[in-house]
This record gives sequence, C-alpha cells and structure tokens, in this order.
Amino acid sequence: MFTDRMRKLKAMALDGIPEGIVLIHPDQTVEYVNDYAAELFKINSMDFIGKPVQNCISHTEHYGELQDMITGVIKTAQSVEQTWVDNKGQRSTVLLNPLIDPDSKLMMGVVIVLRNTSYIGQLEQGLLESEKQFQSMVESAREGIWQVNILGETVFANKKMASILGYSS
Repeated sequence: MFTDRMRKLKAMALDGIPEGIVLIHPDQTVEYVNDYAAELFKINSMDFIGKPVQNCISHTEHYGELQDMITGVIKTAQSVEQTWVDNKGQRSTVLLNPLIDPDSKLMMGVVIVLRNTSYIGQLEQGLLESEKQFQSMVESAREGIWQVNILGETVFANKKMASILGYSS
C-alpha cells in the first residue's frame, strides 16, 4: 500500500529523470505526465491528468502514429519502439510498454518513454571525424604500421608497411 510520502517520492523520482514518462490508462486517459514529458509535449501536465491522451498529443508532429501505437499496445500487449526526426532535425525515440498486472494478467495501462536522442547523431558525427583523422594520421606516418589478429592474420597495414614488405599498396 502506497502512503502519501511514497507517492510523492515516486513522482519526484519520475520527474527527476531525463526522459519523458507518460502513463496511459487502458481507456486512453492520461494518468501521469512527468516534467520532462510535459516539456517535450509543451503542455502543463496537471491540465491533462484524467483527460484523453489525444488532448495531450494532438498538437505533436507525429500525433497519428503515436495514437496508433498506443492503441496497438493496448490491443496486443506488445511493446513498440519508434524513432522520429522532427522538422527541426531533432531525433527522438519513443518506447511504449504495456503495464500488465502480474497477478491478474490484466492490462493496467501503457507507459510511454520519450528520449531526445539527437545527441547520438552528434556523437556519431564526432566519431566519424575522429576516425578520418586517425586514418589520415596512420596513412601518412613515416613508420610502418602493421596490425594482426590473434591468429596472426593481417588486419591492417599502412602504405609505409606495405612498401617495407615489398607490396605496392
């Protein structure tokens, strides 16, 4: 049994994580919206508690898809994940999980987890640039560089090493 203190701690914990959390009742009303989700949806979370989820998401770019995903999870009790890029180039991942009561096996609702994953693209771009710089450095080195795997098979040899070994490239 949850006390008022436990409810408050639970809400504080959910509000403190850097992911949007929305709890949807099987009748598709909103039961909870954490601060990050409210920010992502550009809503006041308290205005949507107990209201149809459509009110919360109808102004979003992927309203129709998200509504279909919610309905699908409620019908199938299967998780679903989708990644979207909005008109500003921001990438988001949306994960919907059914909440099934372990005792009764009844659908208790759906939890929606929203993640802004735009930084992943930035990290990937940085990694690609770093790889190009490293490759350029290795290829232009005046020393021969030769990499072999545990079986003694050549994995990589730069141009200088190929020349040392008598190969043209």
